Amino acid sequence: MAKQIIYDGDKKGVLGKSLAQSLNLLGNSYVCTHSLDEVEQGIEQGELDYILFVTPDVATAHEGNRLKRKSIDTPFLFLTVPGKRVKDVTGRIRGQQVSSVSLDEIIEKTQGNERIKSRLQKDYGFAFEANPEGLTAVLMEQFSEPLLCFRELVQNSVDAEADRIEINTGYDPDKGLLAIDVYDDGDGMTLDHIQTYLTLFDSTKDEDIRKIGQMGAGKVFAHALGPKQMVVETGDGQEGHKVVFNGDLSGRIVETTPYQGTNVKLLLPLTRPKAREFNKKLEEVVRDWCKHVKTPLYVNGKQINESFDVEGIYKARLSEEGLEAVIALGHGRYGLFKGGILLEDHVYGLFNEYENGKIVGLFRGLIDAENFDFPISRNGVVRNYDFERIFAGIKKSLITEFTPRFIEDTEADKVPKKYKAEVRRFFYHILANNGYHDVDSKTLDKIRTLPILENVDGSFLSVDEVRERIGNQGYLYHTLSDLSSTELSAFIDKGIPVLRDPHDLVTSHIFERAKKQSLDSRHYVERLLIRVGDFDLSTISDLLTRGFVSKVSASSVGGGFLGDTVGSDGTYDNPFDFSKIGVYGAEFKDLQGNPEENVLLDSQWSQGYDRRMQVIFNVNHPFMRSMSDLSQHNLSLAQYFIACELIKSRRVFGGPSHKIRENEMSRIGLKVVDND
Repeated sequence: MAKQIIYDGDKKGVLGKSLAQSLNLLGNSYVCTHSLDEVEQGIEQGELDYILFVTPDVATAHEGNRLKRKSIDTPFLFLTVPGKRVKDVTGRIRGQQVSSVSLDEIIEKTQGNERIKSRLQKDYGFAFEANPEGLTAVLMEQFSEPLLCFRELVQNSVDAEADRIEINTGYDPDKGLLAIDVYDDGDGMTLDHIQTYLTLFDSTKDEDIRKIGQMGAGKVFAHALGPKQMVVETGDGQEGHKVVFNGDLSGRIVETTPYQGTNVKLLLPLTRPKAREFNKKLEEVVRDWCKHVKTPLYVNGKQINESFDVEGIYKARLSEEGLEAVIALGHGRYGLFKGGILLEDHVYGLFNEYENGKIVGLFRGLIDAENFDFPISRNGVVRNYDFERIFAGIKKSLITEFTPRFIEDTEADKVPKKYKAEVRRFFYHILANNGYHDVDSKTLDKIRTLPILENVDGSFLSVDEVRERIGNQGYLYHTLSDLSSTELSAFIDKGIPVLRDPHDLVTSHIFERAKKQSLDSRHYVERLLIRVGDFDLSTISDLLTRGFVSKVSASSVGGGFLGDTVGSDGTYDNPFDFSKIGVYGAEFKDLQGNPEENVLLDSQWSQGYDRRMQVIFNVNHPFMRSMSDLSQHNLSLAQYFIACELIKSRRVFGGPSHKIRENEMSRIGLKVVDND
């Protein structure tokens, strides 16, 4: 590739070719191209000695700015084209520029391949020093990812009310340096602002809650990347300054020609593979944290802005002064933003101790609020009064927005299948909290007539229907599983509803005063007992866990277990795992509410993320009553007997044979007890 190149942004023009011919008469070797890719490739490979960039329009000016910042050591001169919009173009160019018709000036600037630099107006004659190790150590404790310094720099650009933000990188293979430029055309800094800028935890934005970067940490945190040098070129259009930071955070300030905006350049010593990896990670970090800023944001020429939106059929937008939110039905998380910058993800709403359930947990969305407070890291939102007030407003808006919509669609049977369960849970929250003081009594009465409770036969009943039937037979029956055809017909023939897996809000609040009976086991009581007689039932599972071994000898149980392959060491996996068993007691009753004395124990799986098998012993059973009496004389023996019954039970361990059960009890020192 030629060492000197002219890029002509006018694809149909001949200006670039004519300039090349004129300059080559003076002994140069310029070639003209209309390909940005060719210029960019030459910059990346370090093959260009000079770049002349013919800039006929604003779009070409932006591309030129990007390439100029990508080139570290290559002289770069913008050539403007006379015309009606020349002032718009010259105002967008961030670098040396001359008119393309001023051939004498072009020759003067290009002959001898002298570097094009910002013209130094004044050197203030003073430098500054800092201790980077101490400062970056403080910040590194707050930031989980060093590349988040670019989020800080984007925040600064947003706060500067920029119209465009660009992050560009370029690699110099000869010097082994990756150059990163973060440029914006916003309100640059004056000399007074720069003095404040050099003070950590001080900022020119402290009094404006709409601003994000209020601690001045960005320029220090960038040094956690270990740059060889960092240069900040800034100005307000009337003046310009350059702040040069060395690797140890010392540096100097110089005055330059007037400049509009701010450009932060970092020079990182990296190998080419590391530079590629850095570029990939850079885009990921900026996209993750900054994709919802309203200012057009580009990373290496690619715009990464995304609309502030979430998917969903049932969706609402909330907009008021200082707050913008978009919320959609569907259990998920909230993203919290300030000025389009992500502060915290994976937020599941605000827990309110005075609320039954958590209605905001039925929704997901994005919330951008200027009153969100945050720590220095910006990784999180402080749970304070403002946070609570914002979520209270979100909850109120959700209730008033979606209640009439859900009522209308439920009555017309228009709720899509995938949302039916969520809509029913929404109504449960409304009824369990008496409308949150935002829904009037007439609307609550309407909700109680909607078919929102699933019966075990697949039909749906209203709250009013179930209450009427409960009044006739006295109990609210419910089950987690299906009933047999005989059981189902017995309930249907009598008109008795059996709710399928009802929400806790239904059983505990909507039907708070009704007597409840589960058909999944025979302990029809609302609480489980830990103590029976003089001993704690939880010690049973502790006893069995301590005696457990993961491998059992195959020869001790007749060659193996239910066809499982015996290992080369003559053992197989022990089928008894007591680590997730909890032992409780309960008063078993029959469907009529009378004491049940024939069933010794039952088992069920607890709900929640830490699923455990709950083994429930019937304290009404004669065996348990005798164990209660025995515990007063010999506590250990009573515990042993109960542990034996647990191991023997097919309700707990349905697979192991009788011989294996006996072996297990004998191995851990329990007496084999028959209780037929």
